[in-house]
Amino acid sequence: MLADEQIERYSRQIILPQVGGKGQEKLLRASVLLNGAGPLQETALLYLAAVGIGTIGILTDEEVGLSSVLMPESSDALTTVPQRLNPECAIVHHHGTEGHPLTALSQLARNYTLAISGPDSHLHDACYIARRPFLCVQSVGTQCWFLTCRGYDASQPCAHCVQLPTREEAPSPFVDLAALFLGAQLVTEVVKIILGLDQSAGATLVRCEFPDLRFDVQKVRKNPDCSYCGHSLSE
Repeated sequence: MLADEQIERYSRQIILPQVGGKGQEKLLRASVLLNGAGPLQETALLYLAAVGIGTIGILTDEEVGLSSVLMPESSDALTTVPQRLNPECAIVHHHGTEGHPLTALSQLARNYTLAISGPDSHLHDACYIARRPFLCVQSVGTQCWFLTCRGYDASQPCAHCVQLPTREEAPSPFVDLAALFLGAQLVTEVVKIILGLDQSAGATLVRCEFPDLRFDVQKVRKNPDCSYCGHSLSE
């Protein structure tokens, strides 16, 4: 049961028929593991806190604060700003994926509802073992994209099944604008997964070109010859 102050804080979401009080309770019970650092991850962190995700894990090897463009704060902003937006949001720091055995990382993934990451095959493989949704996101040059892997049964693709977009380009002046825009889209996808609003199986790759805002949505099919999910896995 939501308290009065929670009803007031999340009122704009609760009035949505797709959310309601029970949906907001699900968001408060949910946990999201956020891997890496950069404008996209920083933006996602702020939006996750704002919508009422109960626990956000930050997985990074770096000591970072939010970028001066997105939020000009001190070096501890990565924790203090989200909690200022939402004091009910618990921020948990974890050491990055490098050097972690896959079994240990998959155990960490099991503690979370889903994971958001830049391209990181190690964390993806851990989510595959833990059977947790994995959202992969990146902004390169004028293009930003995210891949959503919703499930990992025998018929569904993993991130290794698709050739993810890669470009070697100079930093784009639109990188922060792209982060703000794509961060909102990314967290909308997170909310849909947590609330069970998107029942589609498989994986979806969404690409957007800036500043033209040209979108391309591609349904990813399972690759029967995939070097990862095409073979039996065991821990």
